[in-house]
Formats: sequence, structure tokens, C-alpha cells
Amino acid sequence: MLNFNNVNFVYEPYPVGVTSEVLDSDFYRLLLESYPPLSIFKRFNESLGDKYSLSESNNRKEYFQYLHQNDDWRKFYSYVKSKKFVEFVLDFFLQQNIDLGINSFDYVKSIKNKRRGVIRRLLNRKTIRSRFEFSAMPAFGGCLKPHTDAPTKLITLVLAFNDNQWNHKKWGGGTSIDKPVDVQQTFNQLNKFQEFDFVETVEEFPFHPNQCVMFVKTYNSWHSVKPMNGPQGQFRRTVTINIEEIL
Repeated sequence: MLNFNNVNFVYEPYPVGVTSEVLDSDFYRLLLESYPPLSIFKRFNESLGDKYSLSESNNRKEYFQYLHQNDDWRKFYSYVKSKKFVEFVLDFFLQQNIDLGINSFDYVKSIKNKRRGVIRRLLNRKTIRSRFEFSAMPAFGGCLKPHTDAPTKLITLVLAFNDNQWNHKKWGGGTSIDKPVDVQQTFNQLNKFQEFDFVETVEEFPFHPNQCVMFVKTYNSWHSVKPMNGPQGQFRRTVTINIEEIL
């Protein structure tokens, strides 16, 4: 379902890829037209930025009710929630010389499966799950402060869900790849959020429809979305796919 044929990677300060036309155009249009309404989203912690979320952990009941009512998003959910999908992404990253050292793993679907068993820990066998989150940021002032992602995350894929009316040159909304101004603050394995003046932008990927920005979690995988300058009533809409380890 996801197409990474047009991907371009940068490797400093950590591996980040961007690809266009990540979904079939017709299927993308169906998902775009049926993107969930903001009324069922949960407001994100304002100290970390300004965004709304709908996921397995944020408004879980509404999330699954919406998927149950929509055939196209339920199809996308089934695709993401599979070991085959994780294997596909891991293999693709390996082809880009990004080896996470995961040769085999156990896969779980449910958010309730939060811990791997004693035997798995003794065998040092990873337990992995995949999930996706609907996210919406106000075009007027919306942002996500610099951070490196939770320690349990392995890979993040951010898919853009806006039509061609989004004016990225005037409004912003791109994904910024950052590094701390003070090199001594580079290490951030535990994902402490910082203010925007804490970092400088190494590269910024503009926000385009049907685009995917993908990266690995590292001790220095700083990234952010700077405060946007768009009109009120418009939203930067994404689907964020997380592949993560269950500890």
C-alpha cells in the first residue's frame, strides 16, 4: 500500500527520508475526503505544542468507532497493524543502510500488550507493535516543540493529508530536522521537549500532500514543527505511523 519508490534520504544528524506519492492517488483521495472531524480529537498537552490527536491512546473509543464506520480507514488500519507491514518497513530501511539489528521479532496488535514476557526477555527477543495516530495542528499558531521521540519508538512515518490549497511557503508546516545550539545538549534519549530557541534547523521538509517523512528514533533525533502562519480554521492534518518496541 505504501510506495517508497521516490524516497530521498539524508543521514546527518540522523537518517531521515522523504517520499512523494506515498499512497495510490485514488485511495489517498478517499482517505483525505473521509479524514475524521476535529470534534472527536483530543487536545494535546499545550506545554509540548499546539495539536490535536485521535489514536489508540487518545480518545480510544472514538478512534475505533470511526474506523468501524469507515471502510477505507479500516482497510488502512488492517494494513498497518500487521507483522508483514513492520517487516516491509524494516527491510526498506535496511536497503537504505539503516540496520536496526532486528532479524526476528514477535508482533502484538493490542495496546494492552505493554510488556514482553519473562522468557522473551531472557532470550532477548523483541516484541514490536505498529499503530497510527490522526494528528491535526491549527494552521494559525499550531506547532510541535523540539523533541526526539519516546525511547520505545523505533521508526516513525508521517503522512501528510492536505489538499493542494495548503500554502507551505506562506503558512509553513514543514517538518524541521534540528540539532541543539549547545552540542553538549545533543543527547536526549528520554525525549525531553525543549523550546524552539534551544535548537537550530539543519533541514526542513515542506508540507506537501501525499508525502511521507520517515526517520528512526535515536539519542539525537531532534525534530519539530515550527509555529505556523496560516489562516484560522485551517489545519495541518497528518497520519503518524509508529513502529515501537514493547519492553
